[in-house]
Amino acid sequence: MPTSCQSPVAPAETDHCRAHTPPPPQAFELTLSLEGITSDDYLQWIRDPDPPNHLGLELIAVNAFPLGNHIRLTLMSANHRPPARGAAHAVGFPITPEVVRVQSRPIPPRTSVG
Repeated sequence: MPTSCQSPVAPAETDHCRAHTPPPPQAFELTLSLEGITSDDYLQWIRDPDPPNHLGLELIAVNAFPLGNHIRLTLMSANHRPPARGAAHAVGFPITPEVVRVQSRPIPPRTSVG
């Protein structure tokens, strides 16, 4: 009488499959430094209210003092954090000659304290 041997089947998931798992959403902040224009004027006259957003970013918040020279954007990216200038343009903040610097920094995930 023939016998059959059964062995556990390895799961289909391999290291190769895990390597293609998309990264978790990332929050980050952009700071636009302005020269020769106030943040209020930039927001009223230069900001694009209907941006192309080809990078799949979500604009969470815009913070600026009306007579200030900085605009701070809080963004959420579904993938990797894109370059600062491209991210600003994608959410409606084009880089014009008045924008003298664009800085990006990650926002660390919040941890619950309990």
